[in-house]
Amino acid sequence: MFVRTHASQTDDDPTLQHVEQYAALRLAAIDHKRSTMLRLRDEQRIDDTVFRRLQAALDVEEM
Repeated sequence: MFVRTHASQTDDDPTLQHVEQYAALRLAAIDHKRSTMLRLRDEQRIDDTVFRRLQAALDVEEM
C-alpha cells in the first residue's frame, strides 16, 4: 500500500493519484464482495463452509 510522505508532493503527481484511486476502488470492490457473501449466507444460499472459504480468499486478495 502507498504511504504519503508530504501532501504537496503527491497532490500534483498523477501517477500517485492513480495508485491511490486504484487502491480505494479495489478495496471498495472487496467490501462489496463481502457484503454479497454475507447476504448469500444469511439467505442460506451458501453454507458456512463456502462462506469461510470465500472469506479467506478475500482476505488474501485484500493484502
